[in-house]
Amino acid sequence: MANAVHAAQRLSALRQAMTKKPIIRAMECHSGLSALIGEKARATRSDGSVAEFDALWSSSLTSSTIKAKPDIEVVDTTQRLQIVEECLEVTSKPMIYDGDTGGLPEIFKFTVRKLESMGVSAVIIEDKAGLKQNSLFGTDRKQQLADVKEFSHKLLTGVKAKRNPDFMVIARLEALIAGVGEEEALMRAKAYIEDGQVSFSLFWSSYYLWLECKDTKDAFFHPNLFSNVGITDSGFMYLSHPHVHRLTES
Repeated sequence: MANAVHAAQRLSALRQAMTKKPIIRAMECHSGLSALIGEKARATRSDGSVAEFDALWSSSLTSSTIKAKPDIEVVDTTQRLQIVEECLEVTSKPMIYDGDTGGLPEIFKFTVRKLESMGVSAVIIEDKAGLKQNSLFGTDRKQQLADVKEFSHKLLTGVKAKRNPDFMVIARLEALIAGVGEEEALMRAKAYIEDGQVSFSLFWSSYYLWLECKDTKDAFFHPNLFSNVGITDSGFMYLSHPHVHRLTES
C-alpha cells in the first residue's frame, strides 16, 4: 500500500532529524522490498530504548547489482529514479540519493530538481572523472579524481538548481580512496565548501569516514558507536566504522 507522506514533508524530514540527533543512521535500498525492510527494522537496546534507521540510502552499487550490471554508471538516471520511486512509494522515511559523479553540470541540475520534486532529501556526488570505479576497490583500481574547479562548478550548479532550502547537495571526496593523501582531501573539502557552496563534505577510505566542519566546536559524535573517533589539527573529524554514513551540519 502506498504511503501518505507528502513529498515536501519527507524532503524536510532529514534536515529536521539532523537538528535533533547526533547520529543519523541510513540503510541502503535498491527495491521496494529492501526499502520496506529499512523502514520497519527495529531493535530494543538493553536500556529499553529502540534503535531504528532514520533514513534510506539509494545506493548506486546495489541498484547496479540488482540489474546484474557493474557499478560504472551504466544504470542511467532514469532507471535509478524508477528504483527511487518504488522505494518511496512504500515508505515514509527521508532518502539520500547516491548520485555517483553527478554527470555533466547541465544534466546534474535536472537530476537535483527531479529528486527534489520526488521528495528526496539529499543528493551526494563523488569527485571522480572518467570511467567510475567503485570505491571499495581502493587503490587496486585507478581512481581518477575530478578537477577541483570543475567539480566545484558542478556542485554549485546543483545548489543553485534546488528550489527547496531543505534539499541538500553533498560532496563526497575520494582523495583517500585514490591514495593521494589527507592534504589533498582537505584542500578539496575546503574548495567545495567555499566554491561549491555545499554545507559539508564527506570523505572516506575503506574504514574511515571523514567529515568537514566549518566550525570545529560544532563537530560531535557518539562514542559508543565508533571505535576510533578524533579531530585532526585541521579541524576535521574522523570516525572509524565500516560502511557507516554519518551526517551533521555546522
